[in-house]
Amino acid sequence: MGQIASILNSYQLPDQSAPEFFSIQQRLTRVTITYRQLQFQLPLQTFRDCARELQALNRDQVENFNYSSSTFIEAINFTKLTTLYPGAGKARWHKWGRLYRLCYRGIRLKLQPAEFSALQAHYLIPRLKPKDIFWRIARYWLRRPDHNDSPLLKERLSVDLCENIHIHFQNLRIEFDLNEFLVLWDAVSHIEPSKISPLHWGTLCHCPLPHTTEWNRRLQLEEQVEGHYHLHYRNLRIEFRDFYEIGIDLGSANPLKIDSKYMNRFVRPGSWKMAGIQTRKVGEIRVLVYTSTGINQVSLEDSPIYQSLVQNSRDIYDQYRRTVLTHDPQNDNDWDRFQTLLENIRSEGFDMSRPLVTHGSDHCLVDGQHRASILLYLFSADTTVKVVHYV
Repeated sequence: MGQIASILNSYQLPDQSAPEFFSIQQRLTRVTITYRQLQFQLPLQTFRDCARELQALNRDQVENFNYSSSTFIEAINFTKLTTLYPGAGKARWHKWGRLYRLCYRGIRLKLQPAEFSALQAHYLIPRLKPKDIFWRIARYWLRRPDHNDSPLLKERLSVDLCENIHIHFQNLRIEFDLNEFLVLWDAVSHIEPSKISPLHWGTLCHCPLPHTTEWNRRLQLEEQVEGHYHLHYRNLRIEFRDFYEIGIDLGSANPLKIDSKYMNRFVRPGSWKMAGIQTRKVGEIRVLVYTSTGINQVSLEDSPIYQSLVQNSRDIYDQYRRTVLTHDPQNDNDWDRFQTLLENIRSEGFDMSRPLVTHGSDHCLVDGQHRASILLYLFSADTTVKVVHYV
């Protein structure tokens, strides 16, 4: 079980029930499982193996387990899920009629417009533009093959009994209360895996579901101590190392934009991976400072750029700028631009659509030191700002 390092964002979804439907349908050599807004496909043999394992659970153990305790039991640990369909490493977003869909590693997650708007507002989901192509109104593709060659937990299938019932499938986790899990279990128990023919086409089981799920309104993004991330949507959790993996990007259509020069000079050539979007207090930010012998880490208030503001000293700024140019001759910052930026933020406020950038295990600020210094100078150490972190 992972430990939360920090909750990066949390939001209450609109108060509406998820679709109350569960079905398993076979389409010759593959099986489609529909659970509320979630749909995913399995190869036929993988489904047979999963169904056998699920049916073999000890029902008494499940019904009599003390879910209010801190006890943890792994009721099934089946690790032979090695078959993925071609293209399973792609993440893409669609607008499909009124609904929005995330297609990711063989799953499809359907979202209502209000839910998708919440994702766009809190995370960097691409803004979809309408296109007149029949019912497929808009489409966005994201392909980063280098990020998905070794996805997290690609062979995992387990059922865990803890504070509720968890089904882990690869890097997905679905949480159930006892009542809902037993409804699903009873439906799957009527399927006889050994009698499923590869030529079958039809419904293997279906049933109505309870009105609500565990965590019916949750939308939360967590950074884990181990270095990966959890995106919680209602009772579904997705684990990932890299935000690009689940279709979250910093493209030109997004509400947050990183300075294009910095992106082209450092982020793209270095193949940096976006690993978090956070809200940070400027007083807690540490920065990289050039010296005659290399680079040091210091607090923002100890940096020469901030000190030049506090002391209103062009000499401090120009002396530091000369040091910077010995390391980075292409750096085009100067005192006059700095003062213009100061007056713009003083009169018009800070542009929250242009986040700061941190990089590496120490989360040091690498782009936006001038803006952060101005925020600390004009306001306070508790002033918050959006930060995009790369590794």
